[in-house]
Amino acid sequence: MHVAVYEIDRAGKRKLDRIEGVGRGYDVGHIDVPGFGRCFTYLAASTHIDDLLHPFDWYREMVLLGCLRHAFPGAYCDRIAAMPAMADPHHQRRARNWRIVDTLRGRKITAKT
Repeated sequence: MHVAVYEIDRAGKRKLDRIEGVGRGYDVGHIDVPGFGRCFTYLAASTHIDDLLHPFDWYREMVLLGCLRHAFPGAYCDRIAAMPAMADPHHQRRARNWRIVDTLRGRKITAKT
């Protein structure tokens, strides 16, 4: 398992819960991360899992850039890059998120120490 751990305050957690859709297809789960302890993560609710769906292409790219930023193993990054993805049919959301991807691409990607 590969994870990136971030610290967030309560107000930020409430906001992130809304953004991530807690109670609307996503649940909060917990995992134990060596060196950090118990951490929360978002999990798709079993009622909302559809193996035929693919992530939007901009989302896959964001995940891949995060994997590269945190120096995840090359084979893992390759699997993310090879995942099928689909174009986002919502024009404004697609444009907004591709601008974010372009900004992330412009940053130097180095592993944190």
